[in-house]
Amino acid sequence: GGWVHCVYFSGDGKMLATGDQAKRAKLWNVVTGELIYSLSCEEEVLTLDLSRDKCLLTVGEKSGRVSQWRTATGSVTSEFECGGDVNALQVTNDNCFVAVGGPGNVAMVWRLCTSTRVVKVQCAAMVLAV
Repeated sequence: GGWVHCVYFSGDGKMLATGDQAKRAKLWNVVTGELIYSLSCEEEVLTLDLSRDKCLLTVGEKSGRVSQWRTATGSVTSEFECGGDVNALQVTNDNCFVAVGGPGNVAMVWRLCTSTRVVKVQCAAMVLAV
């Protein structure tokens, strides 16, 4: 139950990822409407991004946690804390970096393979999209 905070189509339009208030990130088959996978998160899912090959799902939570999951197994490949609401995120095409919007009017870039912050930029207002 609860609100769906975010949705994301795969590049080929065959898969849909959703994130919700009930602390779930879900993958759906668009053609059949079938639930492919449901991942349990620690907090509300505010934003997400699905890799081009649909193998990795990156999730941003209300708590400030960002995690990347293997869609086939549900295993976490990377995770780190941003220190507040993750309002938006976007992963590079090579799955090496993620840009994160929030918290506190901040935009950041993180290296996923090491879970380390590379860049932090103070913005004039809240970052709601990247």
